[in-house]
Amino acid sequence: MLPDGKIYPCYLTSFEDTINSIEKCRKLRYKKLSLPHRGIVSETEVENFFVRALKANIIYRDFILTMKKNGVKEIDMPEKLFQEYVTNALLSVQPKEAFIANAYATIKCTLKEFANQI
Repeated sequence: MLPDGKIYPCYLTSFEDTINSIEKCRKLRYKKLSLPHRGIVSETEVENFFVRALKANIIYRDFILTMKKNGVKEIDMPEKLFQEYVTNALLSVQPKEAFIANAYATIKCTLKEFANQI
């Protein structure tokens, strides 16, 4: 979650592990969180953070799977994710090259993990 309040999904090794981690974190009581590209944020700033993170990652996964089902080549998917998800807020903390590198990893693990659904 960046200062604009938007949650930018990213999982690099496993969608299922990410979802399980979010579910575990939802059960914890916290006063502050340390978030990537953001730092420490208070409880009031991250109201419903884990619910929103869960939803954001599911939507991201579904976007990737829909691209695959629609015949988008894997090599073209990172740019489509960039066009769909990147904002100035994200680019202020993560250059395009880093977004693309993360997108490749996310796409690869998603297509592998959900190969039987494509």
